[in-house]
Formats: sequence, structure tokens, C-alpha cells
Amino acid sequence: MYWHLQVVDFGCAEFGFFMYVKRIPGLQEVVAVDIDHEVLNRHCCRAAPLNADYLSTRQEPFTVRVLAGSIADRDPRLLGTDAVICIEL
Repeated sequence: MYWHLQVVDFGCAEFGFFMYVKRIPGLQEVVAVDIDHEVLNRHCCRAAPLNADYLSTRQEPFTVRVLAGSIADRDPRLLGTDAVICIEL
């Protein structure tokens, strides 16, 4: 059976925790959200696949979405989220 597991990381800023989250088995989507547009634009390239990611392929698809926004605002794109991370809020 195909399950779509989605994690939202609020306050992702410099994508420091992303390298750990992307290794979670079965995880298929990470949504990185931060309120600071400049910081997101500067660091969103850290969500791109590394060369090592191509050597060890995943069995399920993996998607990363980067969104500018606040945890205080409702966003219908986050419906169906399985877990929320708020480390540096």
C-alpha cells in the first residue's frame, strides 16, 4: 500500500535539520517553512539532492517544498501533514 508521509519544518531558516529529516525511512515529503524570505532564498539550495543521494536511491519518491510563511497563519497546502517540527521558533 502506498502512503504519503509529510513533515512540515517551521522555522527551517538555514535548513540545518533538513539533512537529518531527509534520511527518515518512508518519508516522502518535507515542507520547509520560514517567515524570512531573504534567509529562505539564501539557503533553499541546501534542499537540493547531494551527489551521495544519487548513489543510495530511495524506494519511494521524495519531494521538498519551500514556502515562505508563518506558523500563525492557516495554509491549506499543509493539510494532511503527519508531523510538525518547530525546533528554532
